[in-house]
This record gives sequence, C-alpha cells and structure tokens, in this order.
Amino acid sequence: MKYINFSITALSLVALTGCSSMSNLWLGDDKKEKLVGERLTVYPSVFSTSIDEGYKGTLISIPQAQNISEIKSSSGINSILFPNLIFTTDFEKSKEFSFKGSNIFSGITQPILFDNQIIILDSVGKLLAYDLDSNKKLWETAELRKKSSAGLFHISPDFYHGGITLKDNILFVTLGLNTITAINADDGSIIWSKEIASPTRSTPALANDLLFIQTLDNSTYALNAKTGEIVWTHYGVKSDVSTVETSSPVVVSNIVLVQYSSGEIVGIETTTGNELMSLSNNSGLERLGAHKQFHSVVHKIILEGSLLIFYDNEGVVSALNLKDGKQLWSNKLGFDKPLWSCGELAIGVNESKELIAFNKYDGRIKWQTNLKLFEDQKNKHNTIWSEPIVGNNKILIVNSQGQLLEFDINSGEKLFQKEVIKNVMTAPIIFNGKLYLISNNGKIVEYS
Repeated sequence: MKYINFSITALSLVALTGCSSMSNLWLGDDKKEKLVGERLTVYPSVFSTSIDEGYKGTLISIPQAQNISEIKSSSGINSILFPNLIFTTDFEKSKEFSFKGSNIFSGITQPILFDNQIIILDSVGKLLAYDLDSNKKLWETAELRKKSSAGLFHISPDFYHGGITLKDNILFVTLGLNTITAINADDGSIIWSKEIASPTRSTPALANDLLFIQTLDNSTYALNAKTGEIVWTHYGVKSDVSTVETSSPVVVSNIVLVQYSSGEIVGIETTTGNELMSLSNNSGLERLGAHKQFHSVVHKIILEGSLLIFYDNEGVVSALNLKDGKQLWSNKLGFDKPLWSCGELAIGVNESKELIAFNKYDGRIKWQTNLKLFEDQKNKHNTIWSEPIVGNNKILIVNSQGQLLEFDINSGEKLFQKEVIKNVMTAPIIFNGKLYLISNNGKIVEYS
C-alpha cells in the first residue's frame, strides 16, 4: 500500500483523532506548523483495464434522480451533489439560440443557466444573456478580449474560450487571454477587469470573497472578488503556454486544490497562498524535467468526503484516502475528459473512445463499451465524443457527428440513439427537466 508524504500536512494527527473536516485534515486542527517531509510521486500500481468479471454482473444502487434549477459555473454540474438528473423529453427540438461560434476543432465555453436565463460566451469574446421562455436577448457585452493588452499573447480567435462563474449576481469571466472580468448579471455592465501575467481558460472558483484562477503556464492566482486586486500568486512547474485547457480550482474549507499540466496536485491555503500539500501521479515528471511542453490537459478532480480521485495527462487515474494519506488504487485508464460520479461508479471516455465505468473506491472496472462501433464510418476519424452525464438512471453522451446515445448504467449496453445537431463536443446539459446541446458553430438547442 503506497502512502503519500505531504509537504505541510498533519495526516498522522488526523489518523489518530479520526477528525473528518477538511480543515482539520490538512492543517492538524488549529496547528499550522510546517512539517518536514519529502514529496513523493504516486506510481501506478496496476495497468490492467480488464473488466472484473465478478463485479460485472452486480447491480449497483443508483441515486434518486434530482431536478437541477441552476448551473452557476462553466465547470458544469457537480456530479457528487447531483449524480442523477431528472429530465422529461422525447428528444424533440423545441428552441434554438444562435451566437458567434468557431471551427469544429476549437473549444467552446459551457454556458451557465439560472433564473430561466442562459448566459453564453461566444468565440469573439462577447457575453450574451437570453431569456429561455421568450428567446429574447436580454443584453450583451462589448468584446471582452479588448480588455486585454494588445499583442501580449498571440492566440487564434478560435481559442477565445474560457469560463464563467456566477455569485451574488456577479459574473466572473475568463476567455483565453490574460484578463479576468467581473460583470453585472442584470445588464452586462463591467464592474472591474484585471490583467494577469498569463492567459487563462480556467473557470473561476470563489470562496470568502476570493476568486481563484488557474493559468495556462501552471500558476494560480487569488484575486479580491470585489475589486479584482491580486492577493497572492502560486507558481507550479513551468511549462510552455501550450495547453489547450486547464482544470478549474476546487475549494474545500480553507484549501484550494489545483492540478497543473505536469500532473501535480497542489493544496494551497486560500488566504495566504502557502502551499500545504503536493503530490503527483505522473511517473515521468522527474524524467521529463521542468521544461517539458505539456498539451491538452482537461483534468477534473473528484472529491467526495475523504476520497480524492485525480488523473493526469498520461491517463493514469489514482484514488487517495485523505484521512491517512494512503493510495487506494491506481490504474492507467487513459481518460482525457472529465469523469461523472454516480453512486459507487465513476464514468468516463478514454483516448481510445471507450466508455468505461469503474468503482471509485477500489478501481475495479465494471464494464467498457467501444464508442467507435456507433460512429458514422465515413467520418469516424474526426468524431469527437463529449464527457458523459447521468439522467433518468441512464448515461447520456453526444458526439460531433450529431448522435445522442443512452447507455445502461449497470451493463454499458446501448439503449437509445437519436440524431441531433452536429458539432457538439461538450456534455449534454440538463436544466429544469430540459435537455440542452451546444455546438461549436454557434447553436444551443433545447429538447423538451
């Protein structure tokens, strides 16, 4: 059994006291003394992706389906809180919104939805608000990219995408440049705009009037959410500015967790910026060196109580028990998209276009389904699959060819397939019982 030795944590105290709060877990109650410890790399202990035959035939308990009435972050729905969503639809198109899109291979920002509104960030850097009942445009901003220093970063307009977070009627927006902007959600007016030293596509995270941003060159910023002033900056292992995506910070109690493109996960104290922990499951980090150029990283940490599941740009998935620092399991499953958590399962799509369901607690693979079998064979090489979600006790997934599929959560068997709009590469969105698909070429379609 592997143990992770954190730089500044008191995991041994937690093991003795049985304390379960995240603050006590990492800080050792109120003690904040820096503990001496060597940083270790978490090496994968198993590389098998074989289905566990004993687990395959068991029926899992599926959480009861819930309605979700607001999605306030471009990071999407928190599947730990909403593992199974309610929607009532026969997959018939009922509404369509248009905005400035981009080409099929570039990214798109997931919209946010609340108070029967949808907020969209288009590819030229405009933020738009629509009323979902009337389809009426409520407001739009000027091009936010003009708020960035001219010529500071030469990035194609096809990559002007980022993240949106809503809190206290303020929209905090990144769009692939070096600017974070705060916008009034009532009318789209700009409250403040702040330049930082590196581009960011990270969806902002907030806690206690602090705004946390992760950048493309492996830095993390804390800004005052009211003024935009920089409070602190944390610098990870530097890489060339070449990542297509970054993960978004996760805030738990007084800790902000970030995962850099190197594969390293860092825990930072929210108020001071002090590094509290550091670990990596990227076995090649030391070998590759600090100047390795990292690409296309879309990590999304799963944090459920003391269980931490994380994965790196080499596809290695690891589970860690934060109470005692023990590594529970590790496996090279090849995921390159966010995972969805539902009950004891985590579900994701790997680089080989396999839809895989595995047990979060011990890593056993329940089933895997080859998604290439369902692709249009004439255009199969260019097909991009979204990450999955779970609704009405079934797995939903969509691809860029315009195919929406449902799968049985216990077996991975395909249950349903429907032709929908093309060029969709982000996960289906379920909101107030309706299904929404967003395409890269500038369409959002409601099915109800």
